[in-house]
Amino acid sequence: MDLVATLEGKGAATGMPNGAELLALTDAVVLRDFANLDACREAVRAALGDAGLADTAATIGSYNAIVKVADATGIELDESTADMTVDMRADLDLVDRKT
Repeated sequence: MDLVATLEGKGAATGMPNGAELLALTDAVVLRDFANLDACREAVRAALGDAGLADTAATIGSYNAIVKVADATGIELDESTADMTVDMRADLDLVDRKT
């Protein structure tokens, strides 16, 4: 997967099947884009079915919650996670982030 393309919202360029639909829904949820939220949900449902939409929604919600808890409490990455993600965090310009 191309993580930089993901951050830049270039869904098709990520290499993930249905990446455009998944990123559009993620952005609509995280950015609270209620004008487009229903259309984004329906695009994911059309691409992945009801179960795929449910899994996608659960993933978006879970990730959003976990990151907010980590940021709010100041939890730092454990050493093994920090070591495994050093290149990815550099590519995404997240080197100075603790969580």
